[in-house]
Amino acid sequence: MRPGAEYLVAPAEPAQRRYEALRAYFVEGLAAAEAGARFGYSAATMHQLASDLRAGRVALFVSGKPGPKGPRTALRVRDRVLELRAADRSVTEIAAALTAAGTPVSVQTVWSILAAEGLERLPRRDRTGTGAPPRAAAAKAQVVRTWPAGTALGSDFAGLFLLLPAMVELGVDGAHRNCPELLIESAHPERPPR
Repeated sequence: MRPGAEYLVAPAEPAQRRYEALRAYFVEGLAAAEAGARFGYSAATMHQLASDLRAGRVALFVSGKPGPKGPRTALRVRDRVLELRAADRSVTEIAAALTAAGTPVSVQTVWSILAAEGLERLPRRDRTGTGAPPRAAAAKAQVVRTWPAGTALGSDFAGLFLLLPAMVELGVDGAHRNCPELLIESAHPERPPR
């Protein structure tokens, strides 16, 4: 035997040992017991290995580690991230701008680029204009003495005043006169109106 043959005759790695045992069984035609004894397997284990190989369940040679083949996202967007930070954009704003421009990137990726450059987080900003819209104060009813002419009222719900002409036309302004009776009748139909 040539030098280095010990690597093939007495392999130390489990995957290589399985390969050599299966090669001896299939290619050299050794009996299962003989091929197994040569590489430290029982005859039953050899039969199981041969069955697994035929079924495609044995992975003897693992290909290279899967992963990105081109440059990582962080390398591709680094310059743009730094430009946006120079414009005083936050990490979240930078990630959103890059995603909108067609390069989806996470906030964590943006932060890792900035941290690698030694840039600190921006101080907390005023959150005005973000989040849920502010809730208007509840409308309070008030008596209008000179309705509708000559009255100036402040309201967060001024759009309702656009309905006033239609309300006058329908006679809604006089509906309050019958309100107590209508409420009592609808709440207690068995009671006669007062």
